[in-house]
Amino acid sequence: LDAKDSIFFYAGHVYQNGKPTPAGNQTITNNDIVAIEVNMNATPRTAHLFINNVQQPGYMSGLPESVQYYFQLYTMGQPTTVLSLKRLSAPTVTNIINAKEVKWE
Repeated sequence: LDAKDSIFFYAGHVYQNGKPTPAGNQTITNNDIVAIEVNMNATPRTAHLFINNVQQPGYMSGLPESVQYYFQLYTMGQPTTVLSLKRLSAPTVTNIINAKEVKWE
């Protein structure tokens, strides 16, 4: 997998360009509802992970001016449903204890 210019959340870590940073995020499991809130208006631009409506501590900051979304299944046969991609009128991210910032490099 070419991980250049990418971020993803996996097994409690934030990966940027293939480099894992332990972030204290919950592991995503079957039937979880996962959301990634990308704020392109913030300075710096950010991506925050939510699992079952709970904001996770690990997040990415300093995103480039343009981003693309993709989804990857780790195990063959795992079903995934994209419920929505939408523009929020206001961010839902809050300051949480033990937040772990991973900077885009």
